[in-house]
Amino acid sequence: QAEIISENLGIAIHPGTHASDIPAVTLPAATVTEHIDFPSTQNHILIGLPTLEKNNPDFFAFYIGNEILGGSGLASQLFEVVREQEGLAYSIRSHVMPLQQKGPFIISLQTRNDESAKARALVQDHLKTFINNGPSNHELKKAKQNIAGKFL
Repeated sequence: QAEIISENLGIAIHPGTHASDIPAVTLPAATVTEHIDFPSTQNHILIGLPTLEKNNPDFFAFYIGNEILGGSGLASQLFEVVREQEGLAYSIRSHVMPLQQKGPFIISLQTRNDESAKARALVQDHLKTFINNGPSNHELKKAKQNIAGKFL
C-alpha cells in the first residue's frame, strides 16, 4: 500500500525549477548597535557580522581561529577573559556558520544589566587584540587537536 501511495505521489509532483541565486552579502556601511528594552535582570548581547562563505579558501583557518577565540567554550580566550578574569558572564561563546554566501560570525553572552556596557567593551577590545595578534602556537596546536578529536 505504501508503495502504491508513494508512486501516486511521485506522479503528481512535477519537476520544478532551480532556485534563484542567493544575493551577495554585504557589510553595513557603519557599525550598528540595537538595544531592545525587555524587563529582565540580564542582557543578552550578540556581536557579529557576515564573514566567510563555506567555499572560501580561508574558511578552515577562520574556523580554527574561532575555536580559540570562543568556539571551544570553557577553554576559549573569551571565556577566560570575560568570565574567569572579570566575572562578567556565566557563559560566552563565538560561532561561525558557513553558508553559500558570507555566513554570520556571532559572539553571544549574557550579563547583568549594569555590567553590559563593560562586558561589551571588553569583548570588543579582546576581539581587536585577537585579530591583531592571533593565537599562540600552543593555542593553535591545542585547537587543532580538539577539532580533530571531535571527528574521530
